Amino acid sequence: MQNLRIGVLFSLFLLSATLSFGQEWREAFQKANALYEKDELEQAYEASHHSLESYQKEGGPATENHAAILRLLANICFSQEKLQEGLGYAQQEIAIREIKKDTLLAGALSNAAQFHQQLGSYDKAIEALAKSLEILLDFYKPEEDEVVAPQLNMAINHYLADQNQKAYAIFADAFKRLDGKDAPPESLNSYYYFGLLNLEMGRTEEAVYTFRETQKKYIKAGLTQTVEYALLLHGLAEAYHKYTLFFKSEEVYQQAQRLYDSLGLGSSTEYFSLLNAHVVNLYALNKASEAEKIISELSRHPEGKGAYAQALNNLAAWKQVQGDWDGAERLYRQALPLYDKSDRSGLLGYAETAENMALLFSDKNDFESALLVIRESIAIIDQLFGQSHTRYVHSLNELALIELKNNQVPVAKRDYEKSIITLSNISAVPQAETITALTGLAQCLQREANYPGADSVYRAGIQHYKMGKIIPDLHYTALLNNYASFQQEQGNWNAARELMRQTTNQIKNIKGTDHLLYASSLEDLALMDLRLGSRKEAKDELDSALAYFHTDLRKQTVEYAALLLSLGRYHQSLGDYVQTEPYFKQSLDIYKLKTGEESPSYANALNSMALFYETLGNFQEAEPLLKKALTILDKKGGKFTDDYSTVLQNLATLYQLEEKLDAAEPLLLEALEIDKKVLGPNHPHYGTSLQNLATLYQKKRQFDKATTLMEEVRA
Repeated sequence: MQNLRIGVLFSLFLLSATLSFGQEWREAFQKANALYEKDELEQAYEASHHSLESYQKEGGPATENHAAILRLLANICFSQEKLQEGLGYAQQEIAIREIKKDTLLAGALSNAAQFHQQLGSYDKAIEALAKSLEILLDFYKPEEDEVVAPQLNMAINHYLADQNQKAYAIFADAFKRLDGKDAPPESLNSYYYFGLLNLEMGRTEEAVYTFRETQKKYIKAGLTQTVEYALLLHGLAEAYHKYTLFFKSEEVYQQAQRLYDSLGLGSSTEYFSLLNAHVVNLYALNKASEAEKIISELSRHPEGKGAYAQALNNLAAWKQVQGDWDGAERLYRQALPLYDKSDRSGLLGYAETAENMALLFSDKNDFESALLVIRESIAIIDQLFGQSHTRYVHSLNELALIELKNNQVPVAKRDYEKSIITLSNISAVPQAETITALTGLAQCLQREANYPGADSVYRAGIQHYKMGKIIPDLHYTALLNNYASFQQEQGNWNAARELMRQTTNQIKNIKGTDHLLYASSLEDLALMDLRLGSRKEAKDELDSALAYFHTDLRKQTVEYAALLLSLGRYHQSLGDYVQTEPYFKQSLDIYKLKTGEESPSYANALNSMALFYETLGNFQEAEPLLKKALTILDKKGGKFTDDYSTVLQNLATLYQLEEKLDAAEPLLLEALEIDKKVLGPNHPHYGTSLQNLATLYQKKRQFDKATTLMEEVRA
């Protein structure tokens, strides 16, 4: 918000003092103060400068009077956005007042914190506020507004510094101290930041509630024609969007857009950010023409080049999630040259778009391109933030993820360990990126067949949450989910199911029941119950997941297509083939419509349909589907992937059922080679591939080869 005038919500402390000594400086001071109150800032600035010069010329001592002039100058500079100059005045005032630790010094420290915050020096702001709070607690009770206000400001700065866990704890403590009453008027924006924090932590339901309650406070205070209210509407619209309430989101986006226009802020960074988010929501509503109209307006706006680049980035990310990888790559490439790399924000935007594109290349198994692009991004992040910053650690974790997917296990392990060490040096409180790094490290240890080590790391991550060191968030659910997969790999199906239940319950607590993540987690749990023969539980969970897709809009998604596949598998397990086929066909139709016929999602759906036909003994229908799936997977991600290996083995099984043993052998050999390279020779799936090939050799009566393979399995 640095480029916008900060109103009453960011008000600074004003000094009421008895002014003495000299006449000229006093008159100039009173004139400057009156002009400042009337918002005539340029004249107020000149008058206050004249007051300071006169005071110094008259030989005034560095006491209350000098401090009063400095504070007024700081106030005016803050309003004019002369932040560096204003900070200088605020620091001079602190130097004068340091000899007496009273509320005036506390106010000066809080003022300096405001400047540091606007300049992006959040650690310095936190330090100044901590000193201010220490003084204020000698004069006020912890629950009084004078203490709560700087405490909330400290929480905001922790949030802005990407220290979400610390921010959440301070917010929660401050709101508890308020005991149901509203925060001080100057701290009304703290509710807005708390909403953003919840949104960032994945606590969407709580974010929606916070934004809606804050909206009522703004209306009650008569502050609905302010930029702060426009920002609040943006936050609420984004929360509705993430809650998949796209129609409600659209209403609020339009309201916010009208407010920005009425305030004359149609060229502000905040307005462009709103338009970018609005575009994504319009695409979610299948209103592509309206979205493209906004993008076109951004592309033509003289000040909207960076915003246009960001809009393309956001749209690319949306297409990436939808499985349109080619469309996403095209938009990322279109966005990158548009960023102004001579500007800090433009350089950061370039780095973030490059990082997104690297992850896309990783999804496509183009690891050479992925590593090249992510390393360029990390170099920029290092330049902007340094390596002792959580933003750098975030990029390092992304690099390690790509390395792990590329089977560069030792390198990925090293980078995850570096992340953990760096974060422990930044803060004693574990952060979200700590959990990401621990999860990645555990996966590296799994690849190395160090299963006790992996188990220990998973447990260490979970313990952080159990001990209350970290507020449960989506990083926690990802940790639990990965630990469940680990237990499943080890054959510990009951332990895996219990972890999946914990995952689902945590998502329910964080997101609520009417959320896509909850529905997807229920689906995963149902498939696990189905594997364990708990069909009633599986059916209940699938029905609960199905309840989420109660609108036509939600049924036009790849997530609904995935659920239809799971419902088909459920009915297939019951032998209810009449109901199975329609689910599979409907799923294929949705994937075809939403991702096209050359997406990995469509290929996996073809694989499921083929297995169904194989169950019916309809081998002639199954074979071309499996071959088509292999062609798609090879084209999109290359042959060295888990999915490609799985379909190869399914086709080999089909050939064995048809007694085409010679045709099956090269497929199983190829799958074995893939699993060894991608998963490593110690992975359970590699052992399964060995067993499948050994079984084929037994059928071919090549017992020596079969025995050799089984000995490798036992080793």
